[in-house]
Amino acid sequence: MKKVLFISLAAILALSVGLIGCTAEGEGEGETVTLKVATYFSAGSAQVAMLEAFCNDLEAASAGLNTTIDTLRYWGGMPVGAGDLYDAAVSGSMDIIFVACLYEPGRFPIMDLFAQPLGIPHAWSGSHVVQDFYNNFTGTTNFTVFSDTHPLFLSLSAPLVLYTKFEGVDVAAFNAKKIRTGPPNNCILNSVNATPVSQPMDQVYSALQSGQLDGVMIGADGYSVWHLEDVTTNITLPYVGGGDVFITTMNTAKYNSLPADVQAVIDSVSATYANTVCTMWTNVNKASLQLGKDSGIGFVCLNSSERAAWQAATSGCTPNWINVTMAGKGYDTNVVQGWVDYVQARLAYWTGVQNATPGIGWHDCYTYTP
Repeated sequence: MKKVLFISLAAILALSVGLIGCTAEGEGEGETVTLKVATYFSAGSAQVAMLEAFCNDLEAASAGLNTTIDTLRYWGGMPVGAGDLYDAAVSGSMDIIFVACLYEPGRFPIMDLFAQPLGIPHAWSGSHVVQDFYNNFTGTTNFTVFSDTHPLFLSLSAPLVLYTKFEGVDVAAFNAKKIRTGPPNNCILNSVNATPVSQPMDQVYSALQSGQLDGVMIGADGYSVWHLEDVTTNITLPYVGGGDVFITTMNTAKYNSLPADVQAVIDSVSATYANTVCTMWTNVNKASLQLGKDSGIGFVCLNSSERAAWQAATSGCTPNWINVTMAGKGYDTNVVQGWVDYVQARLAYWTGVQNATPGIGWHDCYTYTP
């Protein structure tokens, strides 16, 4: 049985008082374990719809076990904001969270690989690549990312596109423009002489309205999720960037406290959603881009020479990340280069699968195959 808490005083009171009576901490025979699930996305978003289905499937799959799963759901960044969600999973104040890694700048340096200008074209292929990357290297020397929680599945919001209040056709158009993005993506914007601005997405709409920002660099969900069609006029797909890594992860102590058959349910459902989340981002992007077109947004589709100019301008980002940023953090540059090579190889593979799958791959600029 689900319990959904919305942004209200009741939600805060439920966390501080009500959970004492409704959350079962024992995992013995015939008991129910309540998992607190949270994200900063609002009720009604595709991301929350996916999490609702995930919670429902956890509950259904555990029915009939000696210990069953119940979920208590917190959407809309209450009572835990985006910047505190990962720590909530570490501490156990939340049991499962869904959050973008960019809200923890510097905490997951390895995953900043996906912010490099690798030319990741799509959320579907990119999400498969980030999952392959984590699964292939986790447990190897120095690969300690997410080791303080129990990851369930990863995804990538990609491609990163530019929503602007000006026509961003060529590199020069971005000179001195203030563009919001996550810190891992700063190099791409610095390379075209734009000014990167780090700002929570729930503040971006008003910042664009007031002129504090000239644009935003995020995934292709900017219209359907953040309603940027109201405060921008153009969208540009440079096709040189990466994406924003999202982690769905669980408090380790909570996971370890569960009976083996309940852990198996969580593992099995999570494995299914490793594919579901890829489709979710694809559908979000489709709906968002269609909304942009319907709203009269100007779609700037770069030709080959314009795209080459972006690639040339940003060509130093990945080497700098390997040889300066990661080396400065004590990582072996040969190992890091191996990670980059692996990601590029998997990207080529998954892009091929994507392009051969109807309804997923791009047909041309901002248009999906039927």
